[in-house]
Amino acid sequence: MFQHRSKRQPVDGKKMKNSRTQKESNVTVAVRVRPLNEAEREKREQSVVFCTDKHNLQVSQGGQDRCFSFDAVLGPDSSQEDVFEACQVKRLVDMATQGYSCTVFAFGQTGSGKTFTITGPHSVFQQGAHGLPSHGLMQRCLSHLLQVCPTGGGVTLQASYLEIYNEQVRDLLDPRPHCPLTVRGSGTQGFRVENLAPVEFRSLDDFNKLLAEGQRRRHTSSHLLNERSSRGHAILTVYVGSQSVGVEGGGATQGKLSLVDLAGSERVKVTGCKAELLEEAGNINRSLLTLGKCIAALVDAKGRDRHVPYRESKLTKLLCDSLGGTGRTLMIACVSPTASSLPETLNTLFYSSQARRIRPKPLVNQGRREKLVSTLQREIRLLHRENLLLRQRLSSFQEARRSELEVKHAGSGGSEAMTVEGAGPSRPGSSSYLEACLLQELNQEKNKLQQDKVELLECQESSGQQRELLPEENTQLLDKLQDLKREQIMIDGVQGKARRSLGSI
Repeated sequence: MFQHRSKRQPVDGKKMKNSRTQKESNVTVAVRVRPLNEAEREKREQSVVFCTDKHNLQVSQGGQDRCFSFDAVLGPDSSQEDVFEACQVKRLVDMATQGYSCTVFAFGQTGSGKTFTITGPHSVFQQGAHGLPSHGLMQRCLSHLLQVCPTGGGVTLQASYLEIYNEQVRDLLDPRPHCPLTVRGSGTQGFRVENLAPVEFRSLDDFNKLLAEGQRRRHTSSHLLNERSSRGHAILTVYVGSQSVGVEGGGATQGKLSLVDLAGSERVKVTGCKAELLEEAGNINRSLLTLGKCIAALVDAKGRDRHVPYRESKLTKLLCDSLGGTGRTLMIACVSPTASSLPETLNTLFYSSQARRIRPKPLVNQGRREKLVSTLQREIRLLHRENLLLRQRLSSFQEARRSELEVKHAGSGGSEAMTVEGAGPSRPGSSSYLEACLLQELNQEKNKLQQDKVELLECQESSGQQRELLPEENTQLLDKLQDLKREQIMIDGVQGKARRSLGSI
């Protein structure tokens, strides 16, 4: 798949750390080995990839064996349900309902079973039945999502389906003629696709219709290694909006579950691609090479200071948050078992081993309004704790003063005590004077915090009013632009007539 340029020995047989912390934070990587197909059996090809157990894989090459360790290893006899359970995809779906961004993507050589793993065989879209054993991760994820998070009660489900074909992004759910979409990036929102409109759905039937519609619009072709080869990368994203989620401060969250079916890497001599297919293969391999560079940069020992080339490809732009951002990611490496596919298989396994060392930092996605509410609520809690501390200090101070007066009254008589009680303010430098100054400073700080809170609320209200006025201003500007265009046309017409009249003279 990727071009492996490192001269260092890959992660073969190394013992991975088994601490719970690493398993919770690192990218999860699984490997699935497809069975021999009919053509390979007719040629009597032998398998060189062996699954020794549920976490280890062995590759035989020229009498030498190489071992790889992964979070899950699924052999040729594994079913679609085995993949769903062994890779703990349910956990990712549950995290998406809590407001996290979760991603599942399959990669590997063309014909290694990526599309079968993610979407199932093409026949399932023609049958339209539920619960088929051959259903892919897309249908199984949505079935589980609708069980744990039924629509209604403040929960909304939307889906978008896009394809990156020849480095152009197109909306697979848009029935209109093909129109490339723009990928833009910002420091606060990351990379996003402009004018990609999510479609709301309420049941598994609705989702299957959207999925079948998107599958019909995908670019596919046939070559020597695959009868139905995907010629572009496809990304299905399900948005889970909730108004009542158990996060700090409450509020609405926007969870996201992305399932990515990457196009397979190809060697032109093996696939026999020509003309248009050759251009497609070149674009596919370039984007996958950039993905390999990003993985290598993220796992580098000096990764904090090293540049990660996300911007070199639209694919890596859209996977930026999944690889090294604030999301949770599952990578499924699909490999072919034959000796003829061994170079691509080893490249896939090398980069899969490296990807296990990537450590994103999952965070709950909240809107700007919810973040502001959470900030204000934290400030209110700090003010409550500060008030409690002030009351405790004041109570202890009053108790100490009362004890001091009682001791003086007992030692020198009531008249002297009355003199002490009736005395004026404490002199500068005394303990009571210092306590009073401390209380005054704390009260001033409290008042300042409350004033800042009021200013934040006023700023929020002002920004909301400005957002409401923006559409009106945009409409007025567009009207002025149209007027200017009409005036320019009239001026051009008058100038043209003048030139023609001068020419006739």
